[in-house]
Amino acid sequence: MDLDGSNLEDLVTDILNGPIGLAVDSEAGKVYWGKNAEAADSGRIMRANLDGTDAQSVIGSVDPDSLALDLVAGRVYWSDLDDIYPPLGTIHRVNFDGSGHETLPFDQIRLGGIAIVSDTGPPCPGDLDGDNDVDLADLAQLLGHYGITEDATYEDGDLDADGDVDISDLAGLLGVYGTVCE
Repeated sequence: MDLDGSNLEDLVTDILNGPIGLAVDSEAGKVYWGKNAEAADSGRIMRANLDGTDAQSVIGSVDPDSLALDLVAGRVYWSDLDDIYPPLGTIHRVNFDGSGHETLPFDQIRLGGIAIVSDTGPPCPGDLDGDNDVDLADLAQLLGHYGITEDATYEDGDLDADGDVDISDLAGLLGVYGTVCE
């Protein structure tokens, strides 16, 4: 649905004993979910296109309780609870193509969910040309794209990620002008 609650759509409707967890890879246009081991076709991690088409199993014979995506490394992580001693459990991961299943070396940890945290920001804020300092070249790059009103990128000078290069981006760059990053 849209963020205002309108345009509600059912994408996948035949999920028995699920979905468990939900994660979206908007760049690849995929949605991921888990089905627990009580499902008629066994526990598994599933994915489909964002419109619900082309549903497929990423990995089967698992019992997910939560899941998360690492978009940078291309992996699905999930937790499963110990049936005898919940909330103790384990964390697993697999590549997006289903290969490389691993159980991470955490022995019986307390689980309540799982999240992937990564720093996706620039290593040197305001450094548009990637030379590790914020200088005249970065200012010139921003000013060369000043006035773009949609689909602007960070490299264009869209420092606040609102899709345009405007006065707020210029102010942001001037606020860090002269920074040298290691």
